[in-house]
Amino acid sequence: MENSFDGKVIWEDGGIVPMTTKQSDLPDILMEHGIGLKNVKNVADHYLGDMDIKIKTMCLKSQ
Repeated sequence: MENSFDGKVIWEDGGIVPMTTKQSDLPDILMEHGIGLKNVKNVADHYLGDMDIKIKTMCLKSQ
């Protein structure tokens, strides 16, 4: 899976995946933007797999 991004990566304290920087059109309502890297990591762990995040210029790649 590959995603383009603005080149800024923000990590939560102790986070295993970067935080989303996507803005909602309706700021008072939580909007989902996809399945999320945390969910991908949880599924990989559940099935004894692994997730590797590589950050390249303007591209975030998860394997």
